[in-house]
Amino acid sequence: ALGDIGLFKIESDASVAAGVRRIFASTGQNALSHVRELEHEIIRAKQVLKAGGGDLADRLVKLVSHEKELEKKVADLERKLLEGGSGGGGIDAMLAAAREIGGIKVLAHRAPDGTQIAALRELAEKLRDKLGERSAVLLGAAANDKAQLCVMVSKAATDKLKAGDLVREVAKKVGGSGGGRPDMAQAGGTDVAALDGAVDSFYAEVERTLGS
Repeated sequence: ALGDIGLFKIESDASVAAGVRRIFASTGQNALSHVRELEHEIIRAKQVLKAGGGDLADRLVKLVSHEKELEKKVADLERKLLEGGSGGGGIDAMLAAAREIGGIKVLAHRAPDGTQIAALRELAEKLRDKLGERSAVLLGAAANDKAQLCVMVSKAATDKLKAGDLVREVAKKVGGSGGGRPDMAQAGGTDVAALDGAVDSFYAEVERTLGS
């Protein structure tokens, strides 16, 4: 009889087709064990967060909100450090290092270690826009024991250069791969020691591409 099933606990569900969902559940002793595991997890979470009664959800919301605020502050500080040019003179110094190759202003720069890919993208976009309507920028940085690369190409220059093709070639030098759109691409690699050489090779890669 249906009543012999005892306790019935839905654990999860998933979509299998349009308008159709599959339910995963446990019954009887298995369901009871699952409920007890959940209770233990809730008790442990309350202990870690020092929450009591019905405060657990509120504590979690505050914790997540605080984490997002800290992430934003870290990103802002990281951007200021990049644009201030820790030991490098800032954006103006970076722009001064650009070279003109085949009518396109090209810039390659290694950012401070620890710079995350999101900050690289933001700075690369800013540098590309400042260099003018026909420009290409590569930024590299070592973070999380990996080499990270980001390439930005202005829309007007994508008839000659493709960011995805460029970053793939440079990434080979750091033992990695990548890709993206004609105007923006990124890559990662495992050979951090080869990052300086990879960044410098961007100029030669642009020359090779324009000459082919």
